Amino acid sequence: DLYSGGQLSDRFGRRKIILIGLSLCFCCQFGLAFAKTYTMFITFRILAGISMMMFQMNSLIFINELFPGTTRPLLCIARSVLGTMGLLVEAAVYYFIPVWNSIHYGNAALMLTGLICIILPESPHWLLVNRGPEEATVVLRKMARWNGRGDMGDKIQLDTPPTTKEGGSIVTLLKSRQYSFTSLRLFYQWFLVALLNYSFLYSMDKVAGAFIVNFMIQAVVPIPFGVFTSLVMRFVGRKKALFINLSIIVIACAFCMANINLGGGWTTERFAVVIATKWGVGCNWMVVTLLTNESLPTSIRATVQSTGSMVGRIGVFLAPFVGKLMDISPYLMYGMFIGLTLIGMLTGWWLPETRNKDLKGTIATEGEMELKKC
Repeated sequence: DLYSGGQLSDRFGRRKIILIGLSLCFCCQFGLAFAKTYTMFITFRILAGISMMMFQMNSLIFINELFPGTTRPLLCIARSVLGTMGLLVEAAVYYFIPVWNSIHYGNAALMLTGLICIILPESPHWLLVNRGPEEATVVLRKMARWNGRGDMGDKIQLDTPPTTKEGGSIVTLLKSRQYSFTSLRLFYQWFLVALLNYSFLYSMDKVAGAFIVNFMIQAVVPIPFGVFTSLVMRFVGRKKALFINLSIIVIACAFCMANINLGGGWTTERFAVVIATKWGVGCNWMVVTLLTNESLPTSIRATVQSTGSMVGRIGVFLAPFVGKLMDISPYLMYGMFIGLTLIGMLTGWWLPETRNKDLKGTIATEGEMELKKC
């Protein structure tokens, strides 16, 4: 994550890394489909994971840097809906072609749709920071013409001189007191989302029934919750959306504990767990991602986001052990979730509100390059 999805993007550009990642992942799918040995399969699987991070993480940044702040929350839910469609397509492919390697052929076909990035321009924010105002101006004028606003595009002038290139580096980040503390708070949110999401998933067999039920919960239920969260982010604020989602987790877990204490049935607890996972946890991933993109400057944005993803992996590793707490005591698991979520609410209090704020260009406090109205 840190290098393939982050530092390479901050150094060479969003569009290039996305296209390289898509191409590499496309080739890896055929390697997986035709793998003859376990070693060959694992090798291609590792390469596919690395390449997937190259385009998955950078696609989020690419979206946030190409579109204005009022549009970003809606694009987050659009991405989530398209991801759901991808899950359903893959499930359909495997259903009609029940061969283990058919899923990789389906993945390869989906990779081809990502080649639309060939016609997209490089991020103007990245160009402004790394190449100067001339190339960024060219891209902005092209985008204006595509949207039928060529008259406005001709008026665009970015005269801000480029500052010293900082490059994507965690060391650079840690030298900045303001952004280092913000990043640490965001990293905890990444950890919390991953830990809660996968811990709930590992314990779902005890509260949500069959695998097909879990699949539909994962694929379909998030859509209405995601729409609500995106509207809150757009019209109310990112931090408020964060607090609403975290509050939903606390309320749902407390309800599960009360339901068990009162001898309630599994149906009620299933409903509460679905709410907690797919509204509180699933939708909060959108909020944390958007906050990360909007809180950090362009020069290290991809590096910080990929580092947050790596921190989230710690939560993924711990999730199976946390999910096992359900076997010991449901009170213990839900109580831990409530405690961790309350810490998330406390640390989230000091995160900056990024709604209607400009994206920062560099860490430097003076001479920051910004694209206004974005």
